[in-house]
Amino acid sequence: MAKFPNTTPIKGISHSWTQAFPTTAITDFSFEVVLKELVDSAVLLELEILKEIDMQVDAMTEFPEALALIKGAIK
Repeated sequence: MAKFPNTTPIKGISHSWTQAFPTTAITDFSFEVVLKELVDSAVLLELEILKEIDMQVDAMTEFPEALALIKGAIK
């Protein structure tokens, strides 16, 4: 039995690891690419929301809040 601290090496244990796929396969999924895709999709979503708001405003025949402001300014 070894004295403290144990200086006897552990024998019979071997470990190796190989990468299951080439490193070039993961470059398309880098943090920057994923972040850019998220930002692009967020921008596209925001543009769709703005288009919807524009369509709603274009469909309006009166603007009640604007009329109330104008009437208040005229008095």
